[in-house]
Amino acid sequence: RRLVLDATALSALEIVETLEGTYKGSLLDFLNHTSTDFGFRLLKQWLCAPLFDLQAIRDRQEAVQYLSNTADVRDALRAGFKKVGVDLERATSRIWSFAVQAERHAVYYEDVTAKRLGMFRELLLEYQRCLRVLSTTLQGRKDLPRRLSQIVRPAPEGALPDLEGIITGLLES
Repeated sequence: RRLVLDATALSALEIVETLEGTYKGSLLDFLNHTSTDFGFRLLKQWLCAPLFDLQAIRDRQEAVQYLSNTADVRDALRAGFKKVGVDLERATSRIWSFAVQAERHAVYYEDVTAKRLGMFRELLLEYQRCLRVLSTTLQGRKDLPRRLSQIVRPAPEGALPDLEGIITGLLES
């Protein structure tokens, strides 16, 4: 569902860097209005592996157009996601690596385990914060384009995993 661009194409199109080898002046630099590290990485992924499916392209265009035209929604999302205290993608990866180490029966000192549990708890709270930002900003809006309404609805009808109960259960344990 994505177009594969090789290094030659990425370079010739100056997607990530210019022909001089600088970020400044590249397409990514021009389009980057992201507020978070994970938003920047997502934009970079989108540019380096653009959508191939016409309907998916139209859905994304509608979502971008909606956010461009609806300043209150865009600003609320931006402000809410800026408050997220950790880089969710990297922190999740770090926690996952801790779990893999534990699965290998690695021996931990008590203070290391407590620190890692604290990091896991912090990550859960930040995921909870993101879910609240999405729900308070987008849920109940009748004018959402198709892709944004999918993102807001929990699975199986929507794209958002129903994490609230899982997060609450983990935090309580």
